[in-house]
Amino acid sequence: MAVEEVTGCPAEDFESITRRYVNSPELIVHGYSAGTKLGAIVGMAKMMLTRLPNFDRWDAERGHPMLAEPKFAIDNPEWMVSAEQQKLALLNPSTSW
Repeated sequence: MAVEEVTGCPAEDFESITRRYVNSPELIVHGYSAGTKLGAIVGMAKMMLTRLPNFDRWDAERGHPMLAEPKFAIDNPEWMVSAEQQKLALLNPSTSW
């Protein structure tokens, strides 16, 4: 419903989208085409040998605020008390969406 409201067209089902990308892989990555097993192995090797980006350095270069001792909210006792009072669903692992 939201897709149709925004785009003016009804949403496609997952199967149609999947078939389109399987049949036309260049839609995913420009210049990519379904190829041989060797091509797949070379692509996998490239991924495995590519260095991971240093996100801390990237943030620092852009002047983003850096937290001295970052913590998850769930590790903060004050947050937990507040969350329990509000009965947040994310505290109960059995909650299903």
